[in-house]
Amino acid sequence: IGALPRHSKVISTLDRGLVDIFNDNKISYQIMIDGGITEINETSVTILAERAEKIDKANKQVLEEKLLSFQSQENHKDQNVADLAIKNSSFIKAVLDKIG
Repeated sequence: IGALPRHSKVISTLDRGLVDIFNDNKISYQIMIDGGITEINETSVTILAERAEKIDKANKQVLEEKLLSFQSQENHKDQNVADLAIKNSSFIKAVLDKIG
């Protein structure tokens, strides 16, 4: 979804992907989100994401450590913990793939 000034009002769901933030017609930074909702109106865009990571500020070593921690919980006896660990692992892998 792209949004320019005076955009019609929209509320929509979002899947995992990159959000490009533009300043002076150039991408000033990118944020990887893992689903959420967006509200676009004439003057602003609001995104509520389940998970988000600013790509240019992402620390590969920290993300790799988080990934190992989440992966260690993927077989947790509490299925809710295991499911959340799997979702978090998948997201961190996507961010790591993007930052190289």
